[in-house]
Amino acid sequence: MLLLYSMLHRNTEFLQFVAVRSDVDTLLLPLLEMLCDLDALSPSKLYMVLVILLILSQDPGFSADLHDLIIPKVSFYKARPLINMSMGSILVIVLVRVVRAKLGLDLYLHTNCLAIIANMARDIRHLSSYACQRLISLFGDLHKSYRRQLAGKETAGQGPGNVPPEGVSISEQKVALYGEFLRILFEIFNVVIVHTLPSNPELVYCLLHRQDVFEGCHEDPRFADLMINVQCVLDFFNSRLQEVVTDGPGTSANEILARIEKASEGWHTNGLHRVSNLKFTYEEDESSGVFFVPYVWNLLVAQSNLPVNAGLVLLFSTGIPAEGGGGGTGPARAASGGVPALGLPAV
Repeated sequence: MLLLYSMLHRNTEFLQFVAVRSDVDTLLLPLLEMLCDLDALSPSKLYMVLVILLILSQDPGFSADLHDLIIPKVSFYKARPLINMSMGSILVIVLVRVVRAKLGLDLYLHTNCLAIIANMARDIRHLSSYACQRLISLFGDLHKSYRRQLAGKETAGQGPGNVPPEGVSISEQKVALYGEFLRILFEIFNVVIVHTLPSNPELVYCLLHRQDVFEGCHEDPRFADLMINVQCVLDFFNSRLQEVVTDGPGTSANEILARIEKASEGWHTNGLHRVSNLKFTYEEDESSGVFFVPYVWNLLVAQSNLPVNAGLVLLFSTGIPAEGGGGGTGPARAASGGVPALGLPAV
């Protein structure tokens, strides 16, 4: 894993070689299989897998090709069968699963997973029904938690648009964190709406089916600007599918999808709120040794068969939990219009 990371991060030619290959699934599927067994994955290796995926997602050609590469069957995903699905859809499904499994426990992990999806957003095409359901469901659960925490914060006299200062309550911190995750998801939806909506009828279907998850977003200053385009989609397709709605529950999902595809022929982006392409990049910062030195020594001790009593080894004491758990430096968001950069957390 360290060798692969080093080659991708430091060797531009190797990164380009990997990014243009038509069989990139031979690299991605083993990485995603690791992410599907989080209990067996050490925090250090988990971060390495996510960083590798983030580095790859920075290449626009790589992201576009993922949605043309169809995988006949994925055997390691146990929640449900993934058959004849694009590599892009599979990647979204697994990343959302990681976020949900670690929800609220690791800021760096959540942001990294959503950053990978955000980097692919402009090229998302024919996203599968299940991938769309998982994305919308994640948004709904995060929004529910956000509103629950926000209600407690406002009771204490805090405004909804404020970022909590140092030393605030856990509830106020969660408002800020959930709000940040929701904004990234909103930005993903907005990029798809502006660039590739007609190629994603399943996403339109999910937006219409679960439009209740956006309740209250118009009034929240944190999301009001990002809700404009989502509302345009809901208004456009609701008006064109009104007769389907009045037909009642007898209308099948396939019939509704067919109506959505037909209506998409008249979809246009005039009047949409323009959104910038949110791009996340990985940057190895000056303090990366705080992550790599313990990781490398741990591998040496574990795999070299040297007569080392691991119980007597003390590299250094930083006060940072050995299991990561959000105790790292975390991601840094750039100023508006910039490119957010993600470093590695301390271990």
